[in-house]
Amino acid sequence: MPPTVSVVIASYNHAPYLRACIESALNQTQHPDEVIVVDDGSTDGSREIIESFGSALCPIFQANRGTCGALNAGFAKSTGDWVAIHNSDDVWAPDKLARQLEVARLDPKIGLVHTGYVCINEKGEVYPEPPPGANMPDFHGPPVADMLTAMLRSMPVVISSTMLSRQAWQQAGPFDERFHGLGDWDLCLRVSRDFLFGFVDAPLTLVRKHSANASTDASRIPADWTRHDWAILARETLWPAAQEVFARAQQGQMDRREAALALASLGTAYSMGRQPDFARAAYGLAARLDPLRAKTYLRYLVTFLPRALRRRIT
Repeated sequence: MPPTVSVVIASYNHAPYLRACIESALNQTQHPDEVIVVDDGSTDGSREIIESFGSALCPIFQANRGTCGALNAGFAKSTGDWVAIHNSDDVWAPDKLARQLEVARLDPKIGLVHTGYVCINEKGEVYPEPPPGANMPDFHGPPVADMLTAMLRSMPVVISSTMLSRQAWQQAGPFDERFHGLGDWDLCLRVSRDFLFGFVDAPLTLVRKHSANASTDASRIPADWTRHDWAILARETLWPAAQEVFARAQQGQMDRREAALALASLGTAYSMGRQPDFARAAYGLAARLDPLRAKTYLRYLVTFLPRALRRRIT
């Protein structure tokens, strides 16, 4: 039996773009087995657009829980072997799901498949490069990879391009609804500890950048969301992953220098994130794996300086 695919669309006040998003999911060459649209308390007429598709969709209408809560509701209702995440203002190329399934077949240990992207404006026109402030990853990798060390450094995955296996979702657990903006990094990091990632290096996800994006509309999220989210991610997700990277490298399951570089990069992130104690611990692990890298020791010493000086030096 071929694998089944569910699509989960998290929707909140994106009425001008919602129809194009839904149509791009329904018109895939690999037709999804179900398209679940979770309307997260929209007030702009999105409900009428969703209902206009009739039985082609599986709608959920709920009070606002945020993106993580909307995706959790959609995943809970989904039945597919794979679940593809879609943002209600983004668009997919017609062959996105088909090409992701091709990659998924390359290795049974793959738990997540993501794709390349381009940014589009309100009219659907492609930007030549991501617009200022878009904060998009510049990732180009092999079709199958262990992404754990990469996930320590940054979030290289566009979440609206991802397709997760049901096994990965069940094993990693749902989105953490405490997060305002880093819930996608948290989930992908948890998945990367137990599964390989697949990647289609083609712009199959069209990410819409407009004035109502959470990244550009400060009213959508609390002013202190970065500090709030980072505190959770740094302590509860990144640090356990860092310890696992160190253990794997010591056991010969991972390249020691690659692991050391990832740990040192994490140390710098901790240092900039007001957590010098975690920074020193990360640098310490990095030095144990690659004791001849002088920069690690220098950055360790920098953690004892005031934060303003740390930011200027690193």
